[in-house]
Amino acid sequence: MSKLKYHFLWTIRFLKHSPSYIRDVLLAHFFILIVAIPGLTFLTKFLLSRVDVHYFSLATFPHTLAKQPFLFIAFICLFLTFLLILFFEFSFLLYSMYFITNHRPVSIKQLVVLSSKQIRFLNPAVLVFFLFYVILLSPFSFLVYRSDLLAKVQLPAFILDYIFTNRWLFVISFCLLYLLLLYLGYRFFFVLPELILNKLTVRDAIRESFTLTKHAFLLMLSSFGLLFFLISVVNTLILSIISFFQFYLDYAWPHFALYAAVFFMLCLQITLFFSFILTTFSSFFYMVEIMKRNHRLPNLIQVTPISTSLPAISKHLLLLISILTSIVALSYNYTYLTTFSLSNPVTISHRGVSDVQGIQNTIPSLIKTSTSYHPDYVEIDIQETSDHQFIVYHDFTYNHLANSRLVPEKSTLATAEKMVLHENGQTGKIATFDNYLKAAQSLNQKLLIEIKTQQDNPKAMVKRFLEKYESIIEEDHHQVQSLNYNVVEQIKTQAPTIKTGYITPFNLVSPPETKADIIVMEMTSLTAKYVQLVHNSGKELYAWTPNDKSTIERMMLYGVDGVITDRMDYLNQAKNAIRTVSYADKLAFFVLGFG
Repeated sequence: MSKLKYHFLWTIRFLKHSPSYIRDVLLAHFFILIVAIPGLTFLTKFLLSRVDVHYFSLATFPHTLAKQPFLFIAFICLFLTFLLILFFEFSFLLYSMYFITNHRPVSIKQLVVLSSKQIRFLNPAVLVFFLFYVILLSPFSFLVYRSDLLAKVQLPAFILDYIFTNRWLFVISFCLLYLLLLYLGYRFFFVLPELILNKLTVRDAIRESFTLTKHAFLLMLSSFGLLFFLISVVNTLILSIISFFQFYLDYAWPHFALYAAVFFMLCLQITLFFSFILTTFSSFFYMVEIMKRNHRLPNLIQVTPISTSLPAISKHLLLLISILTSIVALSYNYTYLTTFSLSNPVTISHRGVSDVQGIQNTIPSLIKTSTSYHPDYVEIDIQETSDHQFIVYHDFTYNHLANSRLVPEKSTLATAEKMVLHENGQTGKIATFDNYLKAAQSLNQKLLIEIKTQQDNPKAMVKRFLEKYESIIEEDHHQVQSLNYNVVEQIKTQAPTIKTGYITPFNLVSPPETKADIIVMEMTSLTAKYVQLVHNSGKELYAWTPNDKSTIERMMLYGVDGVITDRMDYLNQAKNAIRTVSYADKLAFFVLGFG
């Protein structure tokens, strides 16, 4: 009963203090969204344009920086700026919570000055630890420090898919590492507050954090759990009520439904905004509360005294900002509700296999997938062997499927044809590209051909490829794509009529400057805004590889032109279910982050 009472009182204190925190979370949130992210994006684009770099990917990262030492130094500075902004945001919100829980008024200017002083007194040890701290908190950032800037850092889904699909040792190692990060993140939870509020050294702050978290795991988990349960219940209740009324209006009062949906969407935006504030507020509130209970808060942080009430002009200004924000939101809502629709994307089978029913990139899988699911395109991977023949194979070694460490580009066609592939309980042989093309032609199946190479200068390889296959690719309306920028540019230069895609695993800054007709984007960091930017540049966008119904539908809601998937059954179901979306559905999609 005492624990239940404590959790109840903790929640009451939390909700009591939360209105005081709205101003500061709002300002920090808008600073990151309106100043920090656009500023860092602009600087990155500017730097790349100054050194005449038209594209940037992880594959070209080391080579580009080696050739451009100025760019390397500039990116180090940008990364440090990124860390400093994160540190400033953390300090700003922590100081705000300190003054709120101590019932002391504080102005925005005073919070900015205090947070700026923390940056001025930063030393390399604290900065390195902060980077480590951010990494530790990332596995459960949805529970603690939520930052729009930190949200830009994501682990792509295809890496997780590879880990969990192909390597049991990797799976076990990944899970153990994740659990270790969770544990260390929990034990280091109070290090940064100790560094900022009590000015301790890193060593002393770690020791104090370990002391504070020694027997507090269940307490922390239950406190956060209760809070998030309450937030989830309230959000679900509000969404259910709004959805019910909107659903009724869509059918009973269709002429009034749009205007009601615009208003209801504003209500949802306000609800989600306060949920965000409460989530952000909770971690800092808990930090300060636990430190206060354990007498770890400093008694007095000196600030210049201020008036407890805002001047009249400030109140009028806040009212004006609120009105303008509401007008902008209502305008956005009207546009969203009147223009939003599902796209009808091209269907593409990833590596010619659906639902692990065959061996990737093999002719039997092509036949099964083409006849069973009828995709618009079958995506395959080709590589050139050492004797200048093209085979259909994905990896840069034969190890995964054939248990051989030989490399396709350094082995002959005869060697490739001797390999026996094992996958999904089946065995098969590597197909030559010539034979695969003939099989596709007999099925009247179009292909999306990915050219894979590890060569720094693939010009000769591209020339041989086009000399042999350009005419058949054009006649059968196949498409080509590559992760290698030089391959894409050379194909579009030498064979401009071939529809070509450039593969980008990450949404780093903005769509790359390329001659490609299609940007092929990994789904993890894909957003509706990025799709719009690609369309504005006159290009199409394919998304890879969403493999569940909700993610496939999200890609369609983003407006993608093509979906590359391992689950053609789900993609076909999503396409067959395309309908006129009701306003109630659009509101639900907005809440789920689909719009």
